[in-house]
Amino acid sequence: MAINTSKVLVGGIVGGIVANVIDFVGNSFILGGMHQADMAKLNPALAAQPTGGQIAGFVVFDIVWIIATVWIYAAIRPRFGPGPKTAVYAAIASWAVGTSVAGFFWALHIFGTNVFVATGGVELVNAIVSTLVGAWLYTEEPA
Repeated sequence: MAINTSKVLVGGIVGGIVANVIDFVGNSFILGGMHQADMAKLNPALAAQPTGGQIAGFVVFDIVWIIATVWIYAAIRPRFGPGPKTAVYAAIASWAVGTSVAGFFWALHIFGTNVFVATGGVELVNAIVSTLVGAWLYTEEPA
């Protein structure tokens, strides 16, 4: 059965909006101080408030991230079955790839261990919640 691309996009966009809300709360209130401290150590100019262009980039990348994750859900759904358990598998797969990429910055000592671990935890919750929302909106057309 073919992936329902329009439903991937709808689920991904709505899930991406949820991801943006979670990222805003997580990065503003939970991780904000840790991120600012690490950025200030790296380059004091990086500790400034993000610009409108940077915020737009964050919004777009969160939406693209969850569209890709809903696509993973749609792709593995025939093997694992529809539903929340499969959505969590897709979320964890997506999170693992993203965290591995972030791990390079940790390995280079650009970000400290505390920021890497805390951000990884917040983003795991974000991936699961956002993907559950996106997967809930995904349906396939009857065969």
